[in-house]
Amino acid sequence: MAVSFSTAPFVWQHRQRRPVWRQQALIAARTHTDYQHEDHAESRDGRRSHSPPGHGRGFSYVVATGLSARPAPGSIETRLARAVRRWAVPRDVRDRTPPLPPSAEAIAEALDHFARYCATCHANDGSGEAPIGQALFPRAPDMRQAPTQDLTDGELFYIIEYGVRFTGMPAWGDGSPKGEELGWKLVHFIRHLPKLTPEELNRMESENPKPPQ
Repeated sequence: MAVSFSTAPFVWQHRQRRPVWRQQALIAARTHTDYQHEDHAESRDGRRSHSPPGHGRGFSYVVATGLSARPAPGSIETRLARAVRRWAVPRDVRDRTPPLPPSAEAIAEALDHFARYCATCHANDGSGEAPIGQALFPRAPDMRQAPTQDLTDGELFYIIEYGVRFTGMPAWGDGSPKGEELGWKLVHFIRHLPKLTPEELNRMESENPKPPQ
């Protein structure tokens, strides 16, 4: 886009106030747009299209931020992701309540299951301080804290059953009544995480998967 001499200083000052990542994204978007225009011109000549997949905005984001999982998500990205997650859970599921009480037997069964299948990422105490959990993007959360404990029982159940796309959280549910029952027991166990005793943690350590000898 041509810029007249009269508007150039304003445009330059405006650009200087933009964060570096945004400047990179804008450059990537323009490059992507130019590439698409060239590609469309080539396709009219009967040649094969080689334009990058996706829309300009997504392409710009990837170029500006990269695909590395090493950096932790920023605060804005974290808040946005949590808001989207909340909107994505159907209202009827969000408002569901556990069909079984948080009995000692239910929590004990969920404790054993968590130690075997969940602690690899979430750690026995739910802190997320596990090598795999801290290598994910986003990081495995500390489920003892408010961002998890403030979720409704239905939201926790939905996340366990259906997982969360574009994260390391898989869908554990199979849609069976038995599977759903275990999901609700895990909800009770997540509520119990802030109150774990040393004895319970020792029991979980004995249940953790052992590496091959």
